[in-house]
Amino acid sequence: IIQDIIYSYLVLPNKITVPLVNDAQISKLRFPMPKGILRIHFLEAQDLVGKDTFLGGLIKGKSDPYGVIKLGNQLFRSKIIKETVNPKWNEVYE
Repeated sequence: IIQDIIYSYLVLPNKITVPLVNDAQISKLRFPMPKGILRIHFLEAQDLVGKDTFLGGLIKGKSDPYGVIKLGNQLFRSKIIKETVNPKWNEVYE
């Protein structure tokens, strides 16, 4: 819980600024230009284990997979692909 609280303050756009010198430009410390953007291409998975079972495990079905990506305090969740063990999402997160 403590780690999540710290992450929520340190992930963009949240920042903690500590002025060290009186002559520093406070606006650059508070609102620095980002160095870049992380873009995640969430494509596909292959040969997942089918977890849906029927009649006490006698009949094995397929799964309904989805993906979860956690980056700092941000959480990205993909759409659910029904009844497959080889899902293709083709989603992009920034």
